[in-house]
Amino acid sequence: MSPSTGLWINTTTTTRLLPKQIKCAITWARMSRTLQRLAKRQHRRHYFTFSVSGKWIRFIRWDRAGAVVSERFNILKHSELFCQFFWRFAHITDAERGYDLTVEPATPEQEETFRQAIQDHIRAQLSSHSPPSDLQAAVGEHYQRGAVSVIHLPHSSYSQLPDLRGHHLLVSRPIAVPLSVAGRGTRAYWAVDSRTYRKDSAFEGYMALRHDPCHRPGGATGVEVRARG
Repeated sequence: MSPSTGLWINTTTTTRLLPKQIKCAITWARMSRTLQRLAKRQHRRHYFTFSVSGKWIRFIRWDRAGAVVSERFNILKHSELFCQFFWRFAHITDAERGYDLTVEPATPEQEETFRQAIQDHIRAQLSSHSPPSDLQAAVGEHYQRGAVSVIHLPHSSYSQLPDLRGHHLLVSRPIAVPLSVAGRGTRAYWAVDSRTYRKDSAFEGYMALRHDPCHRPGGATGVEVRARG
């Protein structure tokens, strides 16, 4: 699959000695495994693929609900369909190609912030006598160089604090991934919250919320309750 285009091509090379039903099952299993690996590693909403078997071609659109498969067509007789697909694909937006636009690559500064935060957190859990190799191995489970992403989160609609706008998380390697293309697609990460690594932003935010909490009932009267006995 080409990361720059988001298009994956499958060519069937199953031996002709196998029955047709078995060949179809093997081909489908190969495509499913490939899409499963892509869904584990990429932040995508859907994928476009096409499968080539001799002179026959099918277009496939994958998402977390499953796959939509077109009828097969003969590339020799209907080459215009193939050309039209590529022309349309070249003119659609990144969102229409399936990219999750709430996620973007981290800057070098953000990546260093993430690496340092993960390293400090792990160092605090290790024994003071642990060798440096243990720290490096533990950090490597959550951080991959050049593979840190920024996940933008929606800010609170009732907050007027600038620090709560542009809220995002820094993530790298997931610690749990889905085992199927279809489904919720939940991944678990060690994440660094943008509100925790900004200097003083968390404290100021908590103080502002403390002095002006939402949905606070108004006071009508007050009494002093004294202890008896």
